[in-house]
Amino acid sequence: MSICGNCGKELPVDAKFCPNCGTRMTSMTPLKYKIVGEYVPIVELELGSGQTIYAESGALVYKDPTISMNAEVTKGLTGGVTRILTGESFFTLNFSGPGRLGLGHEFPGEIKIIEIQPGQELHVQAGAFLFAQTSVNYEWYRVRGVKTIFFGGEGLLMGKFTGQGLLGLYGDGNIITKQLSSGEKLNAEAGLLVCKDASVGMDVSFIGLKTGIFGGEGLFLLNLTGPGTVALQTMNEHTLFRKIWNSCPHRSHR
Repeated sequence: MSICGNCGKELPVDAKFCPNCGTRMTSMTPLKYKIVGEYVPIVELELGSGQTIYAESGALVYKDPTISMNAEVTKGLTGGVTRILTGESFFTLNFSGPGRLGLGHEFPGEIKIIEIQPGQELHVQAGAFLFAQTSVNYEWYRVRGVKTIFFGGEGLLMGKFTGQGLLGLYGDGNIITKQLSSGEKLNAEAGLLVCKDASVGMDVSFIGLKTGIFGGEGLFLLNLTGPGTVALQTMNEHTLFRKIWNSCPHRSHR
């Protein structure tokens, strides 16, 4: 299966152009994959001889014995430290074919496969990265603006992906995609952003103490401004765990 990196539509075999949006497809060794499962899905990848992908540490579910695996510090020492600052592992895992392997996440959600095209830049929230082909570059994007850094819920840094090839992301609950036209704005709850095109601007707005505290929506909303594509998750595991904890009876200690 192959998809258009511009509009996300599935492509016919050996397509030179996307039949939906007309984007020209560049030629490279295709990576075969299929998504298995519904509530806690995995993606099964079929690697050819010499074909290599890198994945989030802890994402492996299974692999053929013919698949080689080794840990690597992303972008050297600086990249590893940056990943720790965003709550991720110091290492990523490299897998080389031939053979099959399954990758997934321990929380109910949805896997989104994006085909990065040359010249495209995608910003991804910390924790959403699952895997990528080695032809896809993984760096970090520093979020600008004091309000965004401290109050937006997305942290100081976001993953920046460029190059060419498949990128796998994982979102809690379901992933919904919004296409924003130039100047079009969208407000989203902080913490639900999965990824956005680099062309989409991001800031935050304060919704007020009364609405935030008594409305149960938090104090801040993300302000996303087009043009470009935005992907949102319908659930946030940290928010869910907090709600479960708050609903549980707690014994008071004297």
